Amino acid sequence: MAKFRNRLIHIYWEVDDDIIYNILQEDIQDIERLIDKLIGSLRKGDRTSV
Repeated sequence: MAKFRNRLIHIYWEVDDDIIYNILQEDIQDIERLIDKLIGSLRKGDRTSV
């Protein structure tokens, strides 16, 4: 997913909407874990662990 992030940030005009949709569908658990970690860190006031 890191490679896709770099492509999305630096070459966004070449990103296909279908590819984004598929990545979101396949990697939704990773995204949910990241969000949970972010919320937990914000609740603790710890912004260095993310």
